[in-house]
Amino acid sequence: MPVTAVIFDLDDTLIPEENSEQAALLAACTLARARFGIPEEELKATVAARAAQLWRTNPVYETSDQIGVSCYEALWGRFDAADEHLGVLRDWVPAFRREVWRGSLSKHGVDDGAFATEIGRAFQAQRRARISSFNDAAPVLADLKKRHRLALLTNGAPLVQREKLDGCGLAVFFELVVISGDIGIGKPDRRVFDHTLKLLKVRAGDAVMVGNSPKRDIAGARNAGVRSVLIRRPGLSSGDGPSPDFVISSLEELPGLLE
Repeated sequence: MPVTAVIFDLDDTLIPEENSEQAALLAACTLARARFGIPEEELKATVAARAAQLWRTNPVYETSDQIGVSCYEALWGRFDAADEHLGVLRDWVPAFRREVWRGSLSKHGVDDGAFATEIGRAFQAQRRARISSFNDAAPVLADLKKRHRLALLTNGAPLVQREKLDGCGLAVFFELVVISGDIGIGKPDRRVFDHTLKLLKVRAGDAVMVGNSPKRDIAGARNAGVRSVLIRRPGLSSGDGPSPDFVISSLEELPGLLE
């Protein structure tokens, strides 16, 4: 499958997202066991449910969902005050974080605002400490860069996604980084793919999209006439959506596929 440009997704394609979030949340919740005897798995489940529920009351929820900001990212990430929608989110998330942690602790019989702040900050620190790349990411990107043009197309808030990209050390491999929050359009909208191809000055038929989400990455690529590769990493759910052109379980399979 000879191609000129390879466009990558970020979260759970090049870097762990779901597992890092869950591990960080569990680590933070161990503080509640030590202090109040609350089983960490039980508190973790309560926090997850409450965060998902309150996230839907976000005043810019539709925009947040469309560009791909999650409730977990709202618990730890930074948001740009200069952006019309993300500025609203930036002003809203402090109260969201307080309500998530205080409300979750309250369900387990603890009413302690200071501890809610402490455990919330612990989650932020734990999540940042887990920004890393999958073991196969850097070697494969370094190899592909010798023969292909590499771009990153990721959904999310710009400051959050850039912090992940800088923290994992993969930014050096990409000549172009497109973040949905910068342009207000997210995958699977074909316009974000058209925008990326235009900046690369590459035709759709000369590019391939590599991602883990059939709903966003594969559907979006198909919408734009771009071939697609679904990476289905062991232990991670990819969800439903259109069928990709190719399926791999490791990025190490990609160089041979692109020859």
